Amino acid sequence: SEKLDGALFTTDDEETLERFAVQAAIAIDNAHLHAQAEEIATARERLRIAHEMHDGLAQVLGYVNTKVQAAKQYLRRGMTDDANQQLEELAISARQAYGDVRESIVGLRTLPGRDRMLEDVLSEFLQQWKDQSGVDTELTIDPELRLQPSIELQVVRIIQESLTNVRKHARATKVNVSVHRANGELVVTIHDNGMGFNPEATARGEFPKFGLTTMRERASSIHGLLEIESAPGSGTTVRFTMPLASAGT
Repeated sequence: SEKLDGALFTTDDEETLERFAVQAAIAIDNAHLHAQAEEIATARERLRIAHEMHDGLAQVLGYVNTKVQAAKQYLRRGMTDDANQQLEELAISARQAYGDVRESIVGLRTLPGRDRMLEDVLSEFLQQWKDQSGVDTELTIDPELRLQPSIELQVVRIIQESLTNVRKHARATKVNVSVHRANGELVVTIHDNGMGFNPEATARGEFPKFGLTTMRERASSIHGLLEIESAPGSGTTVRFTMPLASAGT
C-alpha cells in the first residue's frame, strides 16, 4: 500500500482512494442486484410453468371425469360401441396430457441461469425435446451472442412454447431453431416442415391458437416483435426480432 517512490500519501491521494472505493462498492452492489434480479425472474418463470401445469392437469382431470361418466352411462344401456368411443377419446387425452407434463418438466429443468450459456441451455432442451417427440431438430446459434438475462429467459420460453405447438399440432418431421444477429437485430426463428395453417383464418374451428397469444405477450414484454408465417401444407415459421442494442449485455 506504499507509494513506489516512498513518498507519503497526501489528502488528495486519500480523497482519490475514497472515490475509487465508493465506485467499487457501487459496482459490486450493482452486480449483486443484477444477480438477484436474474434469480427472481427465473423463479417467477418456474412458478408460472408450475401454475400452467396445475391448470392443465385440472382441465384434464375434469375431462377424464366427464368421459368416464359418459362411458358408464353407455355401458348401463348396453351401448358398448359408444362407450368404447368415449374410452378411446379418454386414452388420447391421457397421452396428450402425459406429453404436456413431460415437456413442462423439461422446461422447468432447462431455464437459463448465471452459470449456463444460452447455447448449452437450448442444446440440452432440444435434445430432450427430440427424444420425447421423435422430431428431428437442428440448432444454429451465434456463439458470440450475449443477451441480458431477462431477454435470454424470454427467448428460451418462446422457443420452448413454439416447440410445444409443433409437437401437438404440426405433424412435422424436422424443426430448425436459429438464434443470430442480422442488421442490428436479434433474430430468433423456429421453422418446422409440418402441415401448416392459415394465420388469417378467423373461424373458431379453423384458427389454431397454438399458444400464439402467450408468445406474443412474451415478445411484447421485452419490446420485441413476434411474427408467424404459415400456410396449409407449407410448414410454419415463428420469428422473434428485437433491436440488438436493447437485447445485448
